[in-house]
Amino acid sequence: MKLRFAIVLGLFAALALPSASQAALPRTSTTLIVPGSSIGGLKLGAKLSQVTKAWGATKSCEYQCLYEGGKGKEETAALASVLLESKQPGAPGKVWLMSLNVGFKTVHGESVPNFRTPLTKFRTAKGIGLGSKVSEVQRAYPKAEKHVSTGGYGYFEIPGPKEIATDLTFNAEKRITTVAVESHHGG
Repeated sequence: MKLRFAIVLGLFAALALPSASQAALPRTSTTLIVPGSSIGGLKLGAKLSQVTKAWGATKSCEYQCLYEGGKGKEETAALASVLLESKQPGAPGKVWLMSLNVGFKTVHGESVPNFRTPLTKFRTAKGIGLGSKVSEVQRAYPKAEKHVSTGGYGYFEIPGPKEIATDLTFNAEKRITTVAVESHHGG
């Protein structure tokens, strides 16, 4: 569990770093999150051309496609990310992980999640997405595995077939700050 939690938090931290290959937030025809399968019409295993068709183009997208929202002073932007991998060097990559992440803003000297982002429109058929409360996740997905770390942070894992999973990371205030759909653990 500790390794899994570290991977989830590490992914979030990596996405918070600035990158020259970011584009605006995804422009999708749907905002549906299908646990274990897709986010916004983009499916696990999709090719790069399908990423561009489903979410829009980015400046560079060899291993990671980043989509960044606007941000104000003393804020980090909301991010959507697609990670690609290939089985052989030089071969075209396929989607193995998609994620949606809230940005953060400073309020009275404290960094807090900023749920005022278009990414909160992305929801599962059961109404779960960024900003959902832990209690709502537990009601919607009673079989989801809950993992909690010190400070009240943690994540839910909705297991799928084989190694496929959907992770819903929550903060100390018990609200979802990251949604990730992945084909396997790690990269």
